[in-house]
Amino acid sequence: MKPKKGELEAAVEFSLHVCQRGEADWPSICQELCVFDQQFASFVSSKKAAYEFTLSIVSVQLHAVTNLFESAQSGRIRSHVLECFTNEEVGNYPVEAIAAYDAAWDEAFAQREAPFGAVAAVLSHKLGLKPNLIFARVTLFNPIILSTLGMVIFRFEAGWWKKHIEAYDTVA
Repeated sequence: MKPKKGELEAAVEFSLHVCQRGEADWPSICQELCVFDQQFASFVSSKKAAYEFTLSIVSVQLHAVTNLFESAQSGRIRSHVLECFTNEEVGNYPVEAIAAYDAAWDEAFAQREAPFGAVAAVLSHKLGLKPNLIFARVTLFNPIILSTLGMVIFRFEAGWWKKHIEAYDTVA
């Protein structure tokens, strides 16, 4: 029999873990992305950029919550996670940012496209990256950057919730 863990406790653990890892790993991720676009060099030590990166990860990983838990429970866990990111200093911004990432994911998924690039495009806009590819008079983000950044976001802490449910019975 697995030990029990409350939904709130699991949400707090997930949120703290993702924040700590996102902040710690963001500089090296930027350095790797500099190979494709030197604009990332300006974000290596940016706490704001690391925070935005973390919010994109939270959005993607909350899709796992929806898939792994029954509807009512996944809704409660999602609410707890969002509460972990909301405070007087940032206000409702995290909820709005995660909603923007979710909308990009949903739209790409509805168009039968891999949603990772769409989430990466939203992150790129939020970071203030300038599109750097001109195609037929349209300026775009380089698709190699979007796919690479998208995969980094998608793979970051992938499986956290699955490992959680393998180890614990999550209770209200």
